[in-house]
Amino acid sequence: MRGQPRNNHMKVFVWIFLFVTSLHAIEFSETLAKNIQSYIKPLLEKNLAQKTQRSQPRLGIEFSVSENQMNFFLSRRSQRDTLFSVVVRKEQQTLDTNAVVLYPEEKQIIKSALRIFISEYNANETIIVGPIAWGISKKGVCNLYVEPRDEAGDNLASQLAFGTPLLILESNEDNTFFRVQGCSDGYLGWINSRDFRFVTQDHWDEWNASVVTCNTKEIMLKNMAIPAGGRFALLSYKGKTIHVRDFANNKWEFAKEDFSMYLSQQEKIIDTARKFLPKSLLATQKYLWGGTTTPQTDCSGFVQLTYRMHNILLPRDSDQQYQYSKKIKLENAQSGDLIFFSKHGKHPTHVGLHIDNDLFIHCSASGPYSGVKINSLSGESDYEKYLRKIYYASGRIK
Repeated sequence: MRGQPRNNHMKVFVWIFLFVTSLHAIEFSETLAKNIQSYIKPLLEKNLAQKTQRSQPRLGIEFSVSENQMNFFLSRRSQRDTLFSVVVRKEQQTLDTNAVVLYPEEKQIIKSALRIFISEYNANETIIVGPIAWGISKKGVCNLYVEPRDEAGDNLASQLAFGTPLLILESNEDNTFFRVQGCSDGYLGWINSRDFRFVTQDHWDEWNASVVTCNTKEIMLKNMAIPAGGRFALLSYKGKTIHVRDFANNKWEFAKEDFSMYLSQQEKIIDTARKFLPKSLLATQKYLWGGTTTPQTDCSGFVQLTYRMHNILLPRDSDQQYQYSKKIKLENAQSGDLIFFSKHGKHPTHVGLHIDNDLFIHCSASGPYSGVKINSLSGESDYEKYLRKIYYASGRIK
């Protein structure tokens, strides 16, 4: 009887020895990381296609490997599409996996990949899924950045209109910036904490369900200008007047015609687009990289804003809009269809709206002036010859 405890101790010792030996037998190598990368990439792309209704979205999945750690993360370009970061680390006698993802399906993809490619995988797992909080943008125009810093230029990813519902995903170390997903187009980026307000999920759900957007004309809330695309909840309307409230429950009265939900059925996409043409070459409506609302937009921001005025929500960037649209031949293009251009032929880098014949309206920094303009694919100016040369495809919003 006295020998039994000794046998039990021996079994425990052998089990620990085998576990530690098996843990040290796991080698983190570039080959292992590439195998995991090759497994998860098509599954993440398929899931993204289902979530966004875009055809064949492409994700850049990158990795780094050391003796005791593997990191998997999105390329800079793909960080606009989803949230995906995985760290697998060997810690003495344990294997730890920490990850942050946007969708529940991405969590399962991670777990499956690690179990398939790491022998006897048994780790302490911490995988955070989806939003950690909810918010609503509170400025007339809120900048959305690639990196968490107040710098525009190449760092300006997009913009958010007043009242845009936000999913809060993560923060930087001092909580001055938060990574968010804007619910108008699903675009991800970093926003300054002063530019949005935290709300409860119930408040967020209510706000996201019933909104109207202001038309191409700016409206004023006290001393703050609200450009096209601002969101308000409808309270009532009578005659030429509309009563709305903002996300903070302040009530406002405006002219009914200032809200796009009252655009007549006869008003076409192109009619709305033409309203953004400058009244003169001195107008402030110029091209702005990352801009999505008046007075300054980029090419895809202009297309997105025009459609949003008709309560049709498009993805943010030109290549995403291409993936979202149904491909058509140029000769079959109709008024309001999308026309794409590419500087390198790999994917669209510019987009406009087809008018008729060879005419299209778009926003660009080039040409006779910076801003919204009408050009022709059969035009004879050097700029129009260049556009004809880089024409890529045409698409119709399904």
